[in-house]
Amino acid sequence: MNTVSQPYTQSNADYGSQRNQYNTRIESSEDPEVNKRLFQIYEVLIPPVRDIENAVKSIESHKERIKQLESHNFVPKFLDLVIKVVIFIVALFVLHPLTDTIVYWISDMFNGFLGIITELVGLLLSLLVFVIIAFIVGELVHNMINKALSPQMQPEINNEKAEIRLLQQQIQTTINNIKHAIVFVPPAYRTSDALSYFVKAYHNSRVDNLKEAVNAYEMHLEAEHTRSLLHQQIEALTNIQFQNAIMIDQLDSLRSDVWFSNVIYW
Repeated sequence: MNTVSQPYTQSNADYGSQRNQYNTRIESSEDPEVNKRLFQIYEVLIPPVRDIENAVKSIESHKERIKQLESHNFVPKFLDLVIKVVIFIVALFVLHPLTDTIVYWISDMFNGFLGIITELVGLLLSLLVFVIIAFIVGELVHNMINKALSPQMQPEINNEKAEIRLLQQQIQTTINNIKHAIVFVPPAYRTSDALSYFVKAYHNSRVDNLKEAVNAYEMHLEAEHTRSLLHQQIEALTNIQFQNAIMIDQLDSLRSDVWFSNVIYW
């Protein structure tokens, strides 16, 4: 996961120069003792890195919860519809004398069939105006109710923000505790998944140093991606076969109906 790579990169920017103290690149060291200690460091780093990843996930969950609380709708859809219908009826009774007068005045300017058409169009337009008025005023009432009741959500929002601050402090504390060790992990692989794979591969004698562990992990990721694509293709083919089976069944049913009809009329 890349969720922790950015905090580590920012927090340890000043520590990367420590690598220059070594005459031999630690990634490809052939010294068994150096590699043993390196992978021991990785094994120790797994729990705190996993803690950071879990904390980051929790922060995202709290942020999503805050968005839900801030956009909470206190007016149910049914009540919102009732409010707009009531506003429509009120507008109809209050304004219809004025609109009727305007419509009849315009229709009187025309004679015969054209006048009737003009009157009908005018009545439809007046109804449309009432609908628009009901919608606009209803939305204003809706927003006023939500704004008036939204302070009820503020205590819960404050609790969520306090949880986020606490988690951020925990993350920073963990980073400070491991900052001198995490510099020995390439930034792209500062995740619990990568570190676990490195340690497991080393203990199983699949790799001898960090460079080999990185290459093995990249091959593992590529294989996982390939398996995922293959699984998607299998699902797509299965769906196509299912649809074909349905079509064949429908065709068989149609043939049976045609045969039965021919027998009856014959």
